[in-house]
Amino acid sequence: MIDLINEKIDHFEKYRQAVTMSGSGVGVLPDYYRMGEIYTDKCGHDAEVELIAQNEIHHILNSPLTAPTETYPVYVRYSAAGDTQQNRERRIQIYPTSIGGSDNVVCNYIARPAKVAWGYTIVNEKPLYNSNATYTTDFELHQSEEKNLVIKILELAGILMKDPNLYQLASSEEQQQLTQEKS
Repeated sequence: MIDLINEKIDHFEKYRQAVTMSGSGVGVLPDYYRMGEIYTDKCGHDAEVELIAQNEIHHILNSPLTAPTETYPVYVRYSAAGDTQQNRERRIQIYPTSIGGSDNVVCNYIARPAKVAWGYTIVNEKPLYNSNATYTTDFELHQSEEKNLVIKILELAGILMKDPNLYQLASSEEQQQLTQEKS
């Protein structure tokens, strides 16, 4: 089961992606779903940058035993006034602050799937699917998830069209698939 989940996620895993760095250790991570490791090659080899809680950074910076070095750097997430939730999660400060700029800071992460969009044109005041529309974005799914998606769409379509037969058919199909997965 774990291998199947890892296979489904594999398409979204991104390795050694650049972190946009400005001066004095300030950086912005790429848009991600789940962050992995962050690395820098400031000292000539990949040094993993460790995440530290904001309430601990003061103590770490002021202790000679735990102070970050270019070989053992750390980072905190921080936000600026007016940041959106997404930007708060993406903004980082790396210590020591000498890291940044051309130090090749990279990260591994799991990307968010593209937002699905249904391209259409209005014909006789009704939306009509347009496969040539440049704003159509398909689902990014592993092949094994396609049936689940179709069943869920049919179930929701049955509710919207107030067709109890379609809803019941989709629900029973979904229940049957769950039973098969458990056995």
